[in-house]
Amino acid sequence: MKRSLAVCAASVLFVLFLLFPLIHCGGNDSDDNDQPEDDDIGDDDAGDDDDTNGEYNCFNPPTEPPADSYLPLGVWYHWIGATGDEQHDREHYGSSFADLSAHGIDLIIANFVFGEDRVWLLEEADKQGLKVIMAVPEMTALIIQPIPISQSYADGLAEELAAPLRDMPALFGYYIADEPGIHNIIPENLTIARQAFEKADPEHPSYCIFALLDRMWTYFNALRPEVLLTDMYPLYRIITTPEMFVDGWHIDNFIDHLQTAGEIAGATPTWLVAQAFSNNLQWRMPIFEEIRAMVYLALNRGVSGIVYFCYQSIPLGEQLQGLLDLNEQPTLNYERLAEFHLEFEPIKTALLWSQPTSTIAQTVEPFDLASFRHQMGHHYITVVNRDVLAMRTATIEIPVSNLPNIEAIFDEETGDLLPFEDAGGIVRFSWTLDPGDGRMFRICTAMDH
Repeated sequence: MKRSLAVCAASVLFVLFLLFPLIHCGGNDSDDNDQPEDDDIGDDDAGDDDDTNGEYNCFNPPTEPPADSYLPLGVWYHWIGATGDEQHDREHYGSSFADLSAHGIDLIIANFVFGEDRVWLLEEADKQGLKVIMAVPEMTALIIQPIPISQSYADGLAEELAAPLRDMPALFGYYIADEPGIHNIIPENLTIARQAFEKADPEHPSYCIFALLDRMWTYFNALRPEVLLTDMYPLYRIITTPEMFVDGWHIDNFIDHLQTAGEIAGATPTWLVAQAFSNNLQWRMPIFEEIRAMVYLALNRGVSGIVYFCYQSIPLGEQLQGLLDLNEQPTLNYERLAEFHLEFEPIKTALLWSQPTSTIAQTVEPFDLASFRHQMGHHYITVVNRDVLAMRTATIEIPVSNLPNIEAIFDEETGDLLPFEDAGGIVRFSWTLDPGDGRMFRICTAMDH
């Protein structure tokens, strides 16, 4: 907390001079403000330039996320039962959105919604506090043509689509194309569509999902999105099993995909469309532990949003099975995700205050480890159990050369203080993780008071 004191007498200045050491030890780190904002993992004076409240520190971190921060937990929503009857459709939207909100979901990508239903859906979503990325297949049908499209025609179409929606509070953006690399959309057409919506509604950006790594940069550069959305579904029917999750090639490919997507995105946030479905083609249904592990592995790669594919099951075509069954009843995966989302809240808050940083600790397989740094300067370690079938005990070691003077280690989910061993140059502690689970640990040093 920055202090500004107006003094008008030398005696007052003298008293303040005497009290200054007490004031400083009480949490004011303002004289560290000249420290560079770098990624030096041993520099415990960094991170003091932000406007966080001085009453907070590593031992008492903020319990609410920063203003305007967002780490969505969303779903792909594709109800095919809309009839155009307002009462019928609103009732369904209202009940399903209440259900999603109760399960910890705060964002949907809405598909198969047309005309007035878009307004009804957005109004019902707003009642439940949900944000909506609205699919606009009319624009997709235009830009998927194998020839460059007219900018003026796209402008007119975007205005027609955006006009009834752009002032609605629940609207988060427009979903203009699905996997453009797979569908061979001309990159120029993606740019034209994005520019058209920027003119029609500059407050709500355009989105699409990028799948193919070898074409991702081309389409990312064409769309210039505010978020890089990517999907990579590693759990194939027949050729993968949960037993393979520990060291399977498909999970290594999943991790490589996320790392490459993050490199392409640069400073742009990356969100993962996570596999929570099966179909009658190549993909099998994950067990809950696999879904949870994929979420934590993604977060360890700097992913800052999760959208589960998908919510509804559809008994047509590829016969998608999602988080609801064919009778629109919740599956075990869906119910367990609701429990996970509640447990995840403290970790989510910490992530929203933090950025990935150089790894300050080490462990061994089958564990995945990453480090984060809070805006206030203290460090976190997240550990993921890649074994989705068995509990495993991780031993985490922090070289004191990476982070000296460690005084306390906390489990971020519960706030519990953990025992640790100072083994002469190494600080060591252990934690037993459930199958496919992740855990975040807050590391506090003598400089973090």
